[in-house]
Amino acid sequence: MHVPVAVYRSLDKQVHLERVVKPAVKIVEGRHGLKMLKAGWSFLDSVESGQDMGSAGRALLTGDGTLVFGALLDNKGDRYGAAFNGTRESGWGVGQNYDFQQTAPYLALRSNLPVTDAIKAGIHDARKNPKMAKKLSANPAPAQIAFWMNDVLEITLLDYILGQQDRIGNIDYQWRWFWLKDGKLDTRHAKGKEVPSDLAEHKPVRLQRTAINDNDAGVRRGYTNYAIKTEMLSGLRHYSPHLYKKLAYLAKDLQSEGEIHQWFVKSSDLSSREIEAITEKTQKAFALLQSDCESGNLKLDLKPADFLYNPDNTKPSKEHSCRPY
Repeated sequence: MHVPVAVYRSLDKQVHLERVVKPAVKIVEGRHGLKMLKAGWSFLDSVESGQDMGSAGRALLTGDGTLVFGALLDNKGDRYGAAFNGTRESGWGVGQNYDFQQTAPYLALRSNLPVTDAIKAGIHDARKNPKMAKKLSANPAPAQIAFWMNDVLEITLLDYILGQQDRIGNIDYQWRWFWLKDGKLDTRHAKGKEVPSDLAEHKPVRLQRTAINDNDAGVRRGYTNYAIKTEMLSGLRHYSPHLYKKLAYLAKDLQSEGEIHQWFVKSSDLSSREIEAITEKTQKAFALLQSDCESGNLKLDLKPADFLYNPDNTKPSKEHSCRPY
């Protein structure tokens, strides 16, 4: 999964007010379907014009109150349809988050079958929904579903920890070439369907790589954590051993106030309460997955690269410890 780089940017609040906020307020004025956008722009208007001097407003400005700050994202992905974002037929909020869990990669992750068979079952079960059947081929490449499964694991874990509220429908993709070189996975942006001459010897496979977008509705209090509310980490039967190990390391570091924890404290501009909440949710996420692993319900057997040149994935699965440290 690709997470676009975020660049911190500050701007004179008066300039931002006149050039961005005031025009935006006029655009959304009176448009019934844009109530949330209107509320957001109206709030910025009140803060930057000096009408709202509360703690929430001050949090948007630099220490001296002269600059407004935010992040710039360089992400040129295309929006996924129902095959990955889900049908969204159950409406915004809880409904669409459950719809997301009825996609082929998600269903495969919750299948008790071996990974190869789980992929086939996930595709079959997802396509029982007529709307999904129109968007998802009956025979997608197993490698694509396997990489999507890994993307689902990364997205749901991030959103569980950071409390991202508005993920579903905002997941993009980029076409990329994937190949193995000296046993290691490599990737490059795919500008077209023709294999580049310098990659031909590696026999690359062209797949969609997920790129998460719209990451502005998380961490702060007041957002709904749909990953927790709809139990996205529960009932999983397959997991990436690499991601599991990284989560174990993160949980250990945050608990011991190690290097990553110190970065949160010194550089993230988050409150102590927000850092505590991230630490707590990281501990809960790992405890949940470790419990399922130790009970034998969760297998650390998802390695998408194994499907690149071997759709039936006859490669034997290596055993991985549920306690990496």
